[in-house]
Amino acid sequence: MLDTPRAADHIDETTPPRNQRGPIYGQGAQDQPLPRHPGGIATGRHAHGKLASYVRVPGASLAPIVEALVSAELIERGQDPIRDNRPTYHPADPLIRFHYAVIRRHQGRLGRHDADTPRIWEHLLPSFDSQVVGPCFEATARYWTAHFAEAKTIGGQPDHVGPTTIALADGTEMQLDVVVAGGEAGTASERRILAIGEAKAGERISQRHLRRLQEARTALGGRAAEAKLLLFGARFTPALVAAAAGRADLELIDLDRLYTGS
Repeated sequence: MLDTPRAADHIDETTPPRNQRGPIYGQGAQDQPLPRHPGGIATGRHAHGKLASYVRVPGASLAPIVEALVSAELIERGQDPIRDNRPTYHPADPLIRFHYAVIRRHQGRLGRHDADTPRIWEHLLPSFDSQVVGPCFEATARYWTAHFAEAKTIGGQPDHVGPTTIALADGTEMQLDVVVAGGEAGTASERRILAIGEAKAGERISQRHLRRLQEARTALGGRAAEAKLLLFGARFTPALVAAAAGRADLELIDLDRLYTGS
């Protein structure tokens, strides 16, 4: 029988499975020859080239394998909304991400007959937060933007929504978790950018995050000159909340707004 958390602070107590023969990491997972490719995607190799390097398969040979995994709904393909021919791949279900990013990588420790699962879980929490919670929260932010956000929130109609990676003025790369582009242009590289955003599941969002997002908008040039700035998170500093109250180009989306607002 599965335990269910009574409150947010009870989740860690109920997450480590007590039955080591259960389906989450039981004998069936060891016996089945599961493909390695979703594991590469679940641990951050979202681009085709990075995945090819991880599984050591030439790009041309990898393509039909990826197509089969997409057809089987083990992974999903997303298109970069502002760059041409830059698809990214993500696990189709959070449990797939959890299995490959956390459980499968520590199968030996979890399968011991005397495994102290609460202590192991405490050790694995950083990996769970960065490789499961974070990416899932980013995907939730994109889904909300595409399906629930009003036009005034994101500066127009969300014809194209997805993540992208850009180069900042200082030469560093930045991943934008949410990019909203209009559908007027024929090619992605010519689309007007309506909004850009970051989603941080476990951080208190501050003006540091806002400055970083403003740098990204500047780096994108003229087609993002009027782009809205979206910050998704569970907590915001008072200074950022005060700043947002006086700015029409900044939207703060907390958990209540994600679940009930637009």
